[in-house]
Amino acid sequence: MSGEHTASIWSRPGLTPSFAADCIALDVDGVLIDTTASFREATRITAAEVQRLMGRSAPWTPTATDIGMLKPAGGFNDDIDCSIALAAVGLAGREHELAAVCRAVDVAGGGLDGLRVAAPDLPRISGRLVLRIFNEHYWGGLRDAERALVDADLPQRIRELGVRHVALITGRTPAELDAALTLLAWAPGDLDAVVSGDQLHKPDPACLDRVIEITGAERLVMVGDTRDDWEMVRRHRERGRGSVELRAVSVGDEDAADALRSLGVDATLERARDLPELLIRWAAPG
Repeated sequence: MSGEHTASIWSRPGLTPSFAADCIALDVDGVLIDTTASFREATRITAAEVQRLMGRSAPWTPTATDIGMLKPAGGFNDDIDCSIALAAVGLAGREHELAAVCRAVDVAGGGLDGLRVAAPDLPRISGRLVLRIFNEHYWGGLRDAERALVDADLPQRIRELGVRHVALITGRTPAELDAALTLLAWAPGDLDAVVSGDQLHKPDPACLDRVIEITGAERLVMVGDTRDDWEMVRRHRERGRGSVELRAVSVGDEDAADALRSLGVDATLERARDLPELLIRWAAPG
């Protein structure tokens, strides 16, 4: 796909120049913190354990690839929802149909609601059971496997470019978010607004409304890594409220980046630590 492209930064052609962002909203998992060995692993283990507890003697354990297949269907930013969906597919013995189920969920609007439309015959899974098992594994040791993907001074580097506000929009609970900030070595003063999973859920554009209301942002950049992050921006634009200029950036490998470029994301980064360089390019005249 065409566009300004270096080894780690791609920017959509035709964007208006001299875009000086005044607020950066960051996702946490997959952007600031690598959760492959924590949340993703907890999802795999939980999905299998739920199947066993609900009667499947040889439960299916999803792979990281299986989880990666579900996320692009949209509506699965929450790993509890991912665990519920994968457990339901496994309990029905339909793991070999996962790709087809994911495509049907996408067409049906994504998330658990889309899953119920696309595959109404799947067994219902107790969210309370899934949450209990997931937390047992995450807080029982998997959390310690998380690692920071950015340096502690990223908020400072962003502000030095003239950006007035730095915010977080995350599906994490307050306790999970506190653990993330400790790992990142970020102080409370590093952030101007926080929208966590106990308040609102992506891809609801109200997440962005909350940040805009708190910060008064006029030129906001949302930095995420999943389709739900992009959908949140797209829905906010489609709704057409206010005069905020909003851009979407996705962080991830080339395969994920290519898929989100085709959906309309404004820029992709291989690493979140390259964000300041992208902001400098966007702010340049001409």
